[in-house]
Amino acid sequence: MKQPDDCPTNTSEYIVCGLVLLSRAEDYQQLLIRLKTISGLDIYNSSENGRFAVTLEELPGDCRITDQIETIRNLPGIVDLSLAYSHTEPISDVLAAESSIEPSHCHE
Repeated sequence: MKQPDDCPTNTSEYIVCGLVLLSRAEDYQQLLIRLKTISGLDIYNSSENGRFAVTLEELPGDCRITDQIETIRNLPGIVDLSLAYSHTEPISDVLAAESSIEPSHCHE
């Protein structure tokens, strides 16, 4: 899903939120396809009766998360959208944590 050209932010924060989406069952397949095109959105659970549990991330240079939520809310077939949680931290903390993770190795 294409975002507006003027939406990137200059934030120095990492933001993630959990959303619960409700759609009409007859709109499930089309909505699933549309949701998979949204950058920063991961579908963690869904059911054909029209329920979705998703996370949405905002990184520097992304559209503001509030704009992304509004885009999702306005998708055809969405009946309700609820914010389940939200977390914000400095991007420097996220990058430091990622750089300190060592790859796992399987030992047989």
